Amino acid sequence: MSARGLKGVVLTGSYFEYDEGAGSQPLVAFSSYGVSKGLTAQIVRHHCGGLGISFGKFVIPHPFGPLEQPRLGAYLAKVWATDEVAEIKTPTYVRDNIHVSLLAACYRRFVEQTGCAPTVRKLNPSGYVESQGAFVERVAKEIGRRTGRECRVTLMRQTEFPEPIIRVNMDPAQQYAANWDETAAWDSYAPQFEHAISLARAS
Repeated sequence: MSARGLKGVVLTGSYFEYDEGAGSQPLVAFSSYGVSKGLTAQIVRHHCGGLGISFGKFVIPHPFGPLEQPRLGAYLAKVWATDEVAEIKTPTYVRDNIHVSLLAACYRRFVEQTGCAPTVRKLNPSGYVESQGAFVERVAKEIGRRTGRECRVTLMRQTEFPEPIIRVNMDPAQQYAANWDETAAWDSYAPQFEHAISLARAS
C-alpha cells in the first residue's frame, strides 16, 4: 500500500495497555489484552518508520452510549427497569468514560489529519474523568430526568483492587471536537433504558 500512495496508518489502542494513559504508577497493563495491544503498537510503529509513512495512535478509554457492549450500562438498564437499586461494587476506581459520539468525532478528525502531520502522533481523548461511583451517579441523574424514573444507586465499600486504582486519558475530547452536543449525546443514550423499561412492563 505504501508503494501505491499510502500516507499514514492509524492504530487504535487502549488505555488498558502498559505505559499508556495516566494514573497509578507504574502504568502496568490491565491484562494480557493490554500487553498484546502495546506490542502491536510497537510493531506497527516500527514498520511505519521503516516505510517512511505517518503513524497515528488513537487511544480509547471506556466508551459508553448506543450499541455499547452489554456491561455496566446493560446492568443499570435492567436494574432500573424493575425499580431495583443498582449496586456498584467498584466505586473507588477512577476511570475515563467517554460517550461514543464524542469518541467518534475525535476519531474522525484524527484520521483525517493523519498523513498530513508529523511522522508520529497520538491522541488520548478524555471524557468524564471521575470515580466509577460518581460516573454511575451521573448516569442515574441523566437517565432519570429523561425516563421519569428514580434511578437509585448504592455505592458498595470496595476492599479489593486487582486493577490500577486510577487510569485515565489526558487530552480533553471536547476541545478536539468542539461541535459535540453533550445534551444530544445523553438523549441518544436514554432509549436503551426506555427499551429495558418497556420489556420489564411487558413481562
